[in-house]
Amino acid sequence: MFEISTSASFEASHYIEAEAGAAHYRDNAMRAKAAIAALTTEIAAAVTPLADRPVVVFHDAYQYFERRFGLKVVGSITVSPDIPPSAKRLSELRRRIASLGAACVFAEPQFEPALVRTVTEGTKARAGVLGKKDAGEEPKEKLE
Repeated sequence: MFEISTSASFEASHYIEAEAGAAHYRDNAMRAKAAIAALTTEIAAAVTPLADRPVVVFHDAYQYFERRFGLKVVGSITVSPDIPPSAKRLSELRRRIASLGAACVFAEPQFEPALVRTVTEGTKARAGVLGKKDAGEEPKEKLE
């Protein structure tokens, strides 16, 4: 998916600036593809132990990620990160985590981890984090 859009971006920019910038755009496209491939490999290695094991996410926004990396998501703490979950939802989710033997409940660095502790308490599920704390910061290597 990312490779296709990166290639399409390169092709479009190539026509816009055919002579002067083509090599520059091609180099950036190749570096972007390499960075995406490396990150994909890193993520795949990190989530491989969870393949086909039930996991829970903070909110239901990971369908593409789930399919790409073979995660079996069986629930989410909240439907929308803007609306706090009810006590009933948290209680039901904790029962589901315990009954299905969920391996992990994924938090996100920008949201309160107390909710993850609440639903994993008394279960064998471990807490994990999807995303990086520095996700909103400038990339280390900029494509120019």
